[in-house]
Amino acid sequence: MLPLNTSELSTRSLLAHFKLPAALLLVILCLTCLSYPTISNAAQKVDVWCYYNDPPFTIEPKHGLKFDLVKLMNEEAKGKFFFELLSMSRKRLDTFLSHGIPGAVLFVSPDWMKERGDAKFVWSKPILHGRNEIVSRRKDPIRYSKPKSLYGLTLAGVFGHKYKNLDEAIAQGKITRIDSASMDQNLRTVIENRGKDFTPIASSVLGYLLHKYGYENKAYISPTPLHTYARYILLNNPSPDLVEFIAEFTSGLSKNKKWQKIKTKYKIYYN
Repeated sequence: MLPLNTSELSTRSLLAHFKLPAALLLVILCLTCLSYPTISNAAQKVDVWCYYNDPPFTIEPKHGLKFDLVKLMNEEAKGKFFFELLSMSRKRLDTFLSHGIPGAVLFVSPDWMKERGDAKFVWSKPILHGRNEIVSRRKDPIRYSKPKSLYGLTLAGVFGHKYKNLDEAIAQGKITRIDSASMDQNLRTVIENRGKDFTPIASSVLGYLLHKYGYENKAYISPTPLHTYARYILLNNPSPDLVEFIAEFTSGLSKNKKWQKIKTKYKIYYN
């Protein structure tokens, strides 16, 4: 049978080509059309960036909190925007931002961005509230009150992360910092007593990891957190329409039942 270019054939030609009854061919064509998603030509494509690869942000390829949030954004956009998630390192993200490349960054705070007052930046309403917890072993509990309470100890950190209130003491050598690739790895290193005394972990991550490894009775969480914060969506060089949509979307998250279910799914209870 010769290759078929359906764009150049009429219905009568298709009938002759496949030698099928008209009714059967109609059913086949309808089913074929239904099997492909409708993409609006009017949708504005928006790159969405995230540098978090720890659970619950990333559980496995294409699954996790960041994927569920982008899916929800696309549902709420109703064809006006198409948000496409791109995972990348913090270093690469900083390059994108400094060059003014348009896009959106998930789960960040102004305190963590070097150019937080940049005119290209537009910040959403908060999407999550959290604490940076000081986690140690229950057998060797560390009660944080101020940076001095951690002097002489070894911190398990994540490459590229800043630790508000501790960076100065680390630079002075009063706290030793040893970095790894993830909060997941750091928690296991601390709890299993592999040469590190404590690790700061975001509350949005901690609940999931404690449950995942069965560490609920092995970890000690200091009553006083390192600090509290809110997470936002950061827009870089956005269009006015995108600013309007993100403002409306994030303002409604506290009452969005789908978002509440997503947070419960990933054991994000502090908000």
